[in-house]
Amino acid sequence: MAPNDDPDAAKDIRTKADSLKLFVTHLQANTKYKFTIRAYVLPDGQGHGGGYSIPSVAGYVTTSVGEESSAEMYNLETDAAESVPTAGL
Repeated sequence: MAPNDDPDAAKDIRTKADSLKLFVTHLQANTKYKFTIRAYVLPDGQGHGGGYSIPSVAGYVTTSVGEESSAEMYNLETDAAESVPTAGL
């Protein structure tokens, strides 16, 4: 997530593999954020493969005008078949 597509402001947020939703707090009011999702796959029993998938299609969210400290909750559910390419995973 990074306000205004600033790569220096990007942060990694890690969650459990079976998570369908993510609650993000302390966002700046009236700010556009970009979210992408990548999966991490463990290597097989022989140590082959593994690593991060390519990023999903970006999702953009603009926070509401209000207090900077107010928590905003966004449900970024998307169709996985459309968002995450399966080739090469």
